[in-house]
Amino acid sequence: MRSHRLRATGPVVRHVPRGHAYVDALVGAEPAHLHPADPPVPGAPAGQWWPHPALTPRWVADHAHEIDVLHVHFGFEHLGVDDVRHLVASLRAHDIRLVLTVHDLVDPHGTGERYGRVLGELVGSADALTTLTPGAAAEVERRFGRRPQVISHPPLVPAGVLPARRTGSPFVVGLHLKSLRANVAALPVLDACADAVAGLDDAQLRVHLHEDVTRADHPRHDPEVLRRLARARADGADVRVHAPLDDAQLWRDLAQTSLAVLPYTDGTHSGWLEMCHDLGTRVLAPDLGFYAQQRPVLTYRHDDLTASVERAVHEAHARWAQGEPAPGGDARVLAAELESARAAHREVYLGVAEDRVVRGA
Repeated sequence: MRSHRLRATGPVVRHVPRGHAYVDALVGAEPAHLHPADPPVPGAPAGQWWPHPALTPRWVADHAHEIDVLHVHFGFEHLGVDDVRHLVASLRAHDIRLVLTVHDLVDPHGTGERYGRVLGELVGSADALTTLTPGAAAEVERRFGRRPQVISHPPLVPAGVLPARRTGSPFVVGLHLKSLRANVAALPVLDACADAVAGLDDAQLRVHLHEDVTRADHPRHDPEVLRRLARARADGADVRVHAPLDDAQLWRDLAQTSLAVLPYTDGTHSGWLEMCHDLGTRVLAPDLGFYAQQRPVLTYRHDDLTASVERAVHEAHARWAQGEPAPGGDARVLAAELESARAAHREVYLGVAEDRVVRGA
């Protein structure tokens, strides 16, 4: 038992990373249970990803007296299997429990098979294991022999700041390409959306792109995407090239969108999908991963892209024209879902901190 180490406020949890919307939602009003926020990396620009120091044996040794639980969410794709083994050995040597939430069964940044090996090592080593959907839990068990506890994705948009939804024409199909991440099928999904919107008189395609990828020295710079966006603008699309939106700007944009399209080639769960649901914006997602288990969505298929996108866009348009609201957007329901997710995580932390979780159960 390690109850002698528990603070009066409960176990102290270090989330990795701390600065992430999912973690921010879980943290809520419980700062006493948390290790402080991530410190800035000296000399790094704002928003720059950096390998998290808490995933090293040295950091664990230096901070062992401060924390009871290390909860890993994202940001471990730079590790190798041996790195994970050294990290776990340090955690065990200092009697710190490891909690892992399996958000992604495939790495959205494209590190391939190495990510799967590292994920398997973390799954096998965790004192408690969670994920967001039953399908993901079953897949983790199939691949790695352990079944995670399912805790649904917490709402990400605070119920008290939900922006007003836009009403009236046009029907807006929104496509955020952001910085053309490795799992974004920019050109084919853009073309399919443009074709689908062209068949509707009162519809408009709105496309967002981060301005960094317009620079020739950017690793995701794609001249063909820029040419296609120029053509889409000439055809009447609302094309917006800008810096990354802050939360308020993003939520306002999504609340003014009738149908948000996820342009992913792979994935498991989606914070973007969660935000749209919170705001009451209908979502069109690819039929992969477990998006459809996370929240209600319309789906398209990459092997039948043009036709399946057109069918889904036209179905969403028909529902919009009939005044049918999208799922989500109810502040009271969102508040209850958020408290349920927080309570479930509190139970996980108490369980591992008090040695009440039996490994492999």
